Amino acid sequence: MTTKPTLPKPKRIVLGVNDAAIVLRPMGADFIYPSPNAKPPAELMDTLEFLHYAIQRKDWHEEWLADKEAEEALMDMITGYSAPEDEPPRFEIIEGGLADEPREPEKGPFAKK
Repeated sequence: MTTKPTLPKPKRIVLGVNDAAIVLRPMGADFIYPSPNAKPPAELMDTLEFLHYAIQRKDWHEEWLADKEAEEALMDMITGYSAPEDEPPRFEIIEGGLADEPREPEKGPFAKK
């Protein structure tokens, strides 16, 4: 999860007649629309309605979470970070195999004769 610096909490936010707001709460969000007599710009209302719609779309949220997890996994691979494991992997040495038989090294096509 990405952590961002927290800003000091304002004591009071005053919204103008044409202003809108979204209050995010642990159990949902409250959308505050401009007052009924206001004439806010159409772009503001479109944005507010789109965000309201987007928050209600559980499939969009699941897709976003999957993308976020994939991006974090990719960043972990790039930076070489791996999650700590309970136990390091164990390798067992087995006797035998071709290594016990001496053989001539193979010469490639460009090797000196």
